[in-house]
Amino acid sequence: MLRIVDHMTVMSGTVEFPSLPGLLDHASQRVLELFAGFGRTFSPDEVNTLRKLLGRALDEGYRKSSDSRVVVQVVAPEGKSANYEIGVRYLTAEERYVVMASKRPPPLFGKTPDAMVLNMAATLGEPSQVPTLDVGAGTGRNAIALAQRGHPVTAVESLPRFAQELRAAADDGKLPVSVVAQDFLSSETVLESASYRLAVVAEVFTHFRKIESVRTAFSKLADALSPGGVVVANCFVPEHWYKPEPLARQVGEMSWSCFYTASELEFITSELPFEKITDVSALDYEREHLSPADWPPTPWFEDWANGRNVFETNPGMSAPIELRWLVFRRLP
Repeated sequence: MLRIVDHMTVMSGTVEFPSLPGLLDHASQRVLELFAGFGRTFSPDEVNTLRKLLGRALDEGYRKSSDSRVVVQVVAPEGKSANYEIGVRYLTAEERYVVMASKRPPPLFGKTPDAMVLNMAATLGEPSQVPTLDVGAGTGRNAIALAQRGHPVTAVESLPRFAQELRAAADDGKLPVSVVAQDFLSSETVLESASYRLAVVAEVFTHFRKIESVRTAFSKLADALSPGGVVVANCFVPEHWYKPEPLARQVGEMSWSCFYTASELEFITSELPFEKITDVSALDYEREHLSPADWPPTPWFEDWANGRNVFETNPGMSAPIELRWLVFRRLP
């Protein structure tokens, strides 16, 4: 009787997985379990076919963007065996921010500028004499605060929506902010050589999927900064004992928590004209230097900075990656 009822049951809907190749085993098992719950079993050949289709879709989506999703559409008309179709759904970075904004209270990145950014800027002298480059400036959390202190700021932001908000905020406050609505890594983004004394790259390298992108960014920064100028950047760095797994890196890309080992970042000082002057936990530094009223800067900052968007740890346990402030001085 139950088998008859199953034949009369209609099932439809979709299941989505992040487009991460390392999820092939997990995604395959989840789909098989879903169908098994409705009495649909797969032969070994059918399992192999499912894995090939899923693997192809995961690879395809991942090549284009870590924001892609593999979509398994489940169809089971009454009286017929359940079946599936597999496709890929792509989200642009702007679309993903829209989704993020719908789930989090504004302002999206918090209203508080980074303590490290303001403190390092204060060491460089009279603000009007410290022209500043803010890479991936977003809606201006750091750029506006620096401009209010008197720094002439060039803010580079690739997402038109954020660039527009930043430009409007600067115009409203009559602040010295020039907005460049371009991708900093693009060859079309050309900055005047040796024209900045401070460069801010906050919560930007956490989006870079390849170390080559970090290399390109620092090469541009080396050209844009005058001798003695400073780069203030944050980045997720693994603990020395942790050997990153491919899936962990993929999950990091998906959760805006891209990380690079200390050895991968050595090129900054070994190949480029920089010396490292600061390397500290971003969470500890910001907690110590922000006022209690401004802590945490966003409801999600602590878990994110602790690496828990990649590794779901038990209370009291640390993840094998953490967000760190890395500060470099441009050598003569």
